[in-house]
Amino acid sequence: MVDLSEQAGFPLWLDPPTLHIRLGEGFVFGKGLPDEQPDTRTLEGMRPVLLDHDAEAPDPVLYTMYRDVRRVEDGDRWERLGLRFDITVVRPGALGAEWVKTFGHYHPTPLDSHLPFPEVYGVLHGRARYLLQHAVDPQVPADRQPIDDVVWVDAEPGDKVVMLPGYGHVTINPGDEPLVMVDWVDRTFRSLYQPYLDARGGAYYALSGGEWERNPRQPQVPGLRPARPLPVPELGLLPGLPLYTAADEDPNRFLWLSIPDNYRERFPEALG
Repeated sequence: MVDLSEQAGFPLWLDPPTLHIRLGEGFVFGKGLPDEQPDTRTLEGMRPVLLDHDAEAPDPVLYTMYRDVRRVEDGDRWERLGLRFDITVVRPGALGAEWVKTFGHYHPTPLDSHLPFPEVYGVLHGRARYLLQHAVDPQVPADRQPIDDVVWVDAEPGDKVVMLPGYGHVTINPGDEPLVMVDWVDRTFRSLYQPYLDARGGAYYALSGGEWERNPRQPQVPGLRPARPLPVPELGLLPGLPLYTAADEDPNRFLWLSIPDNYRERFPEALG
């Protein structure tokens, strides 16, 4: 077991061979959800978005997702605040020519808002590479969907990375250890997977040799631009303070996840 308690801000351990995590006493996964029942994404479920549709993997489970992590004493606190805290573990390795990655999704737009829901990730263990892409209209079919910005961000333990409003995103594990990350998100939104399914992946594929390969199914794609995660105290992104702790101290720090229109001037500060 790998002890991630200091990075997480609560008792947390990783079992690398199984990708399973264990919470310490006083923490639960959702309301009554047993530890043994995380959501999983398998190789078969990922085939529609892979560069190599026939790729093989050493294990059929590529990543696991633990939804709605909370302290028992928090009760329905996060529901009342409209927030949800998740943990995701991504296996290392290759899928054909690519590194192991997540499926990719966009976020919908809240009612009475002009900006779609954002999200924030915090890396606890391993390395992450996030590929963000902004579609003028992600509801348009992939073969007619113009992408006007593509950003990649490398992150290490302690980094917090904002998935900007309107940007679809894929998480890639470019390392040789499991990637463990946490995230806060508005609990009312539902991921929009169809654009990635239509295009068979994101705007680029991250190859395990370190190169990028453009996805030919998305005809209007600009060049990649690198960015880095930056602290933004107004968004609760504080150096050395885990995301769960930051919200526990002051949940108002994360109101921007539910009402992004009020924080639009802060979002460009999050990725330098």
